Amino acid sequence: MRKTGGYVCAVLMAGLLSAGQAQAADKIQNFNTEFQAGELIVKFAPHFETSAAAKVLAEHGGKVIRQFRASGALHVSFADKSARSTMNIAEALAASSDVEYVEANSIIRLENTPNDPSLGSLWGMPKISAERAWEISTGDRSILVGVIDTGVDYNHPDLNANYWFNPGETGVDANGNEKKTNRIDDDGNGYVDDFRGWDFANNDNDPMDDHNHGTHCAGTIGGIGDNGIGVVGVNWNVGIVGLKFISAAGSGTNAAAIAAIEYATKIGVNLTSNSWGGGGTSEPMRLAIQEASDAGILFIAAAGNATSNNDTRPSFPSNFEVANVVAVAATQQNDTLASFSSYGLRTVDLAAPGVGIYSTTRSNSYASMSGTSMATPHVAGAVALMMSVHKEMTMSQLIAKLYASVDRVSSLATKVATGGRLNLEKALQP
Repeated sequence: MRKTGGYVCAVLMAGLLSAGQAQAADKIQNFNTEFQAGELIVKFAPHFETSAAAKVLAEHGGKVIRQFRASGALHVSFADKSARSTMNIAEALAASSDVEYVEANSIIRLENTPNDPSLGSLWGMPKISAERAWEISTGDRSILVGVIDTGVDYNHPDLNANYWFNPGETGVDANGNEKKTNRIDDDGNGYVDDFRGWDFANNDNDPMDDHNHGTHCAGTIGGIGDNGIGVVGVNWNVGIVGLKFISAAGSGTNAAAIAAIEYATKIGVNLTSNSWGGGGTSEPMRLAIQEASDAGILFIAAAGNATSNNDTRPSFPSNFEVANVVAVAATQQNDTLASFSSYGLRTVDLAAPGVGIYSTTRSNSYASMSGTSMATPHVAGAVALMMSVHKEMTMSQLIAKLYASVDRVSSLATKVATGGRLNLEKALQP
């Protein structure tokens, strides 16, 4: 059984299940994907109290890390970190009538392909008619975009003025101490001193990017405009919230992603940008995204870089059928689908520039990257800019306007549901 960087890769459930355990197998999910050995996501039946569930899990050497708000499922860590033990525990739990389902804690990866920085240019901005759009609006810092990714370099000079700071964790407390360092959960959201977001990969309050991907996405969404340096994002002014769940190695877990989504909903972002995928379906994640949808928060998601049809080969989270999910494919400069991009006439909504995209990277640097990861922040940035103009629009109205305003392109007619590529100017018009 092969292991890579501590992660177990694609263990097939059938190879670990005995014939007598087949009945429980339909409760077990995602062991055919790459997963984190020694961890499970377990949903007990509603009648089963959390304290009782913790006792059952402890009998298997399990400890509850967190409970997800939207689903009630538990993220559990086990003492035995082997893949076989993890599967055996999943089988044992699934055999109980008190357990609704057990999920492997899937590994999620970025949807980008690094490219030569010398190819960098902002060709994507004129392609989506950004210059004319900026005559209508350049953004609003009160619009919050949660960048659920590898973190954000909040010190980057092309991003720092647009970076969000938690008003509930800044200033001084009743004792005259700085809220951001007083080791108190001043705003009562369950996270101590989260004055600039949260790092769900390392479970701390510093979502600094140690990879580049999240900073690159943030630059496309909201690189500061008219400051005489670097690049400009779709929004010159916007609130960027760094929500790190992917490590420097470019991967994170399903459980960490769910926690980041739920955090974003709790602090009240307007939308999230999600340039990642590959972890398989997950009911707790779907419910976390549904909770965000119920709160009117859009979820912009990369369609994936598998060059495949998502209608027949689903890619998550972009394939979740939740009202707030907008799935984004990538185009190259001639408006054809990028060679790596996934597509789907039913499940992928629109396309945006995603090849050779130049943007911010860590430590006051810049680089070009390619992927549906790069197309996604173009659309996330567009939605944020739309919110600065169409203040009266509901979530569903914004999505309808976004889709109706695309430039329809013949090469995309059979690839994405709208048959088109993002047009920012049209999206801002009445």
